[in-house]
Amino acid sequence: MSTAPIVLGDDKPEYNAIVKRSAIGQVSKGAVVKTEWRNQREKDPTGQWVTKKPKANGKIPQELWVTVVAMPGHTAPSGSLEKPESVVEGQVVELIFSGFEAKQWLDIKKQEPVWVGDVVTRSLVSAQRYEGPGSPVGPVLNTQDEVNTAPRVGTIGYNSTLTKRRATPDEQRWVDMAVDAFHQATAVLVPEDDRFANGLI
Repeated sequence: MSTAPIVLGDDKPEYNAIVKRSAIGQVSKGAVVKTEWRNQREKDPTGQWVTKKPKANGKIPQELWVTVVAMPGHTAPSGSLEKPESVVEGQVVELIFSGFEAKQWLDIKKQEPVWVGDVVTRSLVSAQRYEGPGSPVGPVLNTQDEVNTAPRVGTIGYNSTLTKRRATPDEQRWVDMAVDAFHQATAVLVPEDDRFANGLI
């Protein structure tokens, strides 16, 4: 039995932009679509992204990816430090929580369940210079001017506050967009041969 050939294109999968933490005062605000814990990654000596090595307890460090629909008030960019890209209202983006941010999220979940459409806001309030993981150097930096003039040694880590609340009636359009994005992200593809049996065609 011969069938028509199926031609595969060169389409690449689309990925949501990742919101960066790059300046005091930046705000990330969006309606929650979904959440997912993932293994943390880092660049190896060749510049390739690899999964971080397990900690002393044998567990790989985790980070929480929170997919959101960007809402009015969101100011944080995506892209890289060298080429930042603006995030527009209604865009589906990824927020990544690790360390203290992840702890804040877990504390929030203890207070009430997280619903699709809940409004999450992350505000960068200060920064700290580090010479290595867990090795802070110097005082807490409270303005971006202080960050910009700090010695260019080691890395800069940003401290944030994280909140989550139910959407208000005036924000229903953002809830609807989050629900639509949730269904798209979690859609189950029906195999070709099963479409007749399921009455889809």
